[in-house]
Amino acid sequence: GDGELGFIGSDAWHIFNIWFTVSLLEIFFDVAHSTLDRITRLNVHVELPQISDLVLVST
Repeated sequence: GDGELGFIGSDAWHIFNIWFTVSLLEIFFDVAHSTLDRITRLNVHVELPQISDLVLVST
C-alpha cells in the first residue's frame, strides 16, 4: 500500500537527484572549461608582450 508507493517515490527521487547532480556538474565543468580557455587565451595575449619586454630589458 502506502509503503510501496513511498519506496517507488523515493527511488525515483534518488534517480532524479543523481541525474540532476550529474547535469549540474556537467554544466559546471563546461562553463569552467570555456572560462579557463578564455582566461588562458587572454593571459597569452596580455602576457606575451610583457615577457618580450622583459627579455628586451634584460639583454
